[in-house]
Amino acid sequence: MLSIASAVTGFIGANSAANTAQKQIQDGYAIQAEGFNAQREDIQDSAETDISDRVREAQVERGRLRVASGESGLSGSRRLANDVQFRAGTDISRIQKNAEKRTKQSKRSQAGARHQAKTNALQIKRPSLIGAGLQIGGAIDKYKNPV
Repeated sequence: MLSIASAVTGFIGANSAANTAQKQIQDGYAIQAEGFNAQREDIQDSAETDISDRVREAQVERGRLRVASGESGLSGSRRLANDVQFRAGTDISRIQKNAEKRTKQSKRSQAGARHQAKTNALQIKRPSLIGAGLQIGGAIDKYKNPV
């Protein structure tokens, strides 16, 4: 009878350990996912700030050009203002492109973490109900037919 109790207890203990390991993997991935989501928000916030700063710089630069052209009577200030606008547009495009690349990389990293969590979950040793049944059956057989 002790063998039967031992088999049942072993099965329950192994099943509980497997469930605990599964929960730890899920909790670990959830924490990682939160981190990746926060990272993407930070990327977006940073890009928006950089774009805003660059637009402001271009406005200041154009204002300086207008003042300088008014004071000196420069012709061609329109061409310089267009150049300022072109450079600002190029910089903003670069900021957006870099943010997109960083966001894609964050998503790829999250997909890798998700895959690793799934792989880890598949490696958890789960007790076999059939194996436990065979142990119990063997214990009953020994009880009924002692040697």
